[in-house]
Amino acid sequence: MPPWRRPQKTWAQREDKVDPVTWRFEDEGDEGALRDRTRAERYVSSGEEEISRVNLALLLRRPLLVRGVPGLGKSTLAYHIAWRLGLGRPFRWEIHSNATLQEGLYSYDAVGHFHEGREAPIEDHIRLGPLGTALAPTERPACVLIDELDKASYDLPNDLLHAFEEGAFRIPELKQRDAVVDAVDGRRVSVRHGEIRCHHHPVVVITSNDEREFSPAFLRRCVELRLQLPGPEQIRQIIDRWFGGPDGLEEVLTNLGGQPTDRLLQALFLTRIHETPLEEIARSVVEGKAE
Repeated sequence: MPPWRRPQKTWAQREDKVDPVTWRFEDEGDEGALRDRTRAERYVSSGEEEISRVNLALLLRRPLLVRGVPGLGKSTLAYHIAWRLGLGRPFRWEIHSNATLQEGLYSYDAVGHFHEGREAPIEDHIRLGPLGTALAPTERPACVLIDELDKASYDLPNDLLHAFEEGAFRIPELKQRDAVVDAVDGRRVSVRHGEIRCHHHPVVVITSNDEREFSPAFLRRCVELRLQLPGPEQIRQIIDRWFGGPDGLEEVLTNLGGQPTDRLLQALFLTRIHETPLEEIARSVVEGKAE
């Protein structure tokens, strides 16, 4: 581990420990968790370059910036990494054009606090966001997915740099007191004098559909990975993982070669539901008319 990423205290010395994130993807009755585990298990790597880039990001404790056209499995890669490392489901932050750093770190319901009255504890109205939860001090690192960062305003990527470098953030509303607040997953997190500081830097996966460029300063602090359209060998493995065998591989390559992974899977699932030739379904999927 790089010296600038080592915890300042041992785990035993921490007084603000947070319960660990469950390593399990599937909770009883939680269909979303089971679906996430399935997609994580069946993810097919694009090759050695991808594996090397992921390992480099993990070793350097740097964000992994995954770039490429929509539908290649960029978000699924985050779930696959978390599953392989036993880190539990990633905390997902879906970016929109007005997203701010504070939104990812925490939210404060000032209106709700006002209605309850001045005597109500302010911490009862503060909730950590996906990034803030991932920065909570746990014995093992958490994984956070910052999805489609290219949708953000110009400032947000650079605003993220401080949180990434410091592994900490402040909640000014709590700067004069110690408190316990809710995390996005329901756990309780201690806040000491308005600050939350991680024990291990989280595994950060950032996705981008390449709709904009990022600043050189931001790119220097990330490990970049560019995903390409799946080739024949990757398509064969995808069919094997999802459908148990590469039957009809040549027909798939003929009709769906050069398509993103999501369209490929959509067409293959439809051929198993409808008695329709793959060529016709592939045409509908490519044109965006499949139902």
